[in-house]
Amino acid sequence: MNSISRNKVNPIVSFIAMLSLLSLVMSPAGALDLQCNGTRHPDGFIYQLSQPIRPNCSTQWVDENKTVIARNFKYDKALVHSLNNRSITLNECREYLLFTEDCLWRNVRVEETCRANCSQLLDQDPPPPTVNSTKPPVNSTKICFSENHCMDQTTFGLVITGVLLFFSFCVGLYCCVSKCRGTRSAKSMASYTAPTEQIKIELVV
Repeated sequence: MNSISRNKVNPIVSFIAMLSLLSLVMSPAGALDLQCNGTRHPDGFIYQLSQPIRPNCSTQWVDENKTVIARNFKYDKALVHSLNNRSITLNECREYLLFTEDCLWRNVRVEETCRANCSQLLDQDPPPPTVNSTKPPVNSTKICFSENHCMDQTTFGLVITGVLLFFSFCVGLYCCVSKCRGTRSAKSMASYTAPTEQIKIELVV
């Protein structure tokens, strides 16, 4: 009975431990220590963050007139040349931009001011264009299974963790049920063979 109890407890303990690990993965994280600067770019003026934005967070870029020029990955094409998870490239120089990132599910809000000396930048010659400089950089935080089916790394990790948790729970439950059935059948055989042997002895006598 003690061995059966241990077998019942072990999968449950493992399941609880995995849930605790999952909760740590989803726990709120501290705000990013972001920095931003504006520089001249072959395609315009780029304002680049020191770190990529978090996946599954709402973002926006606002100019000095408090006009939203980009929200998430949608932007005003008349003002914005390109946008990715780390920078925004404008057609015209802006002295001031405000970047905001809201991660409600992590209870994190980040604001960072981007400043550029437009007078100085306009006096500079634009850097030579690089290969495919007109194409926005690829969002490296996405895992794509096909051209139209992409998933960010955090969601992909949570899905894999959930599948592993479910699989571990099913295996543990199956092992418990199998061992319990084996023990019960062994006990029933033992209780059944004893009277049979007794009957055989009485017949011989």
